[in-house]
Amino acid sequence: MPSDIPKMKSVIQVLIFCCLFLNLTGTSLANDNLVEVSEGPDGWVLLVDGDSVMVKGMNWDYFPVGTNYEYVVWDESDEFIRKALDYEMGLLKEIGVNAIRVYTGVPARWIQNKPAEMLAGSNRNLQS
Repeated sequence: MPSDIPKMKSVIQVLIFCCLFLNLTGTSLANDNLVEVSEGPDGWVLLVDGDSVMVKGMNWDYFPVGTNYEYVVWDESDEFIRKALDYEMGLLKEIGVNAIRVYTGVPARWIQNKPAEMLAGSNRNLQS
């Protein structure tokens, strides 16, 4: 039984990545997509509707030039946050990221605001 613990941790990590992937791509279990994690001869594979999906993730946080770790974007106006997220998600989309890891402190309303929409409709112009 103790030898199964690392395997379970791996499965849990893959499932967490699946959830992030589904949020960022606009895919939802409510859309009748079949999401599976399967162990094959080469290791674990994420399948969405039977197709193998590579999770391409990264850590993400927002710090404008000239700020430091004490900066909190969530203290800014909604308009500023929306522009910052549009810009940042556009950059992530351009490099092929489909999952992000964020740190504590992100207000729920920004997580529930359909990150996929931000990726799909991002415009990279912060000056507008």
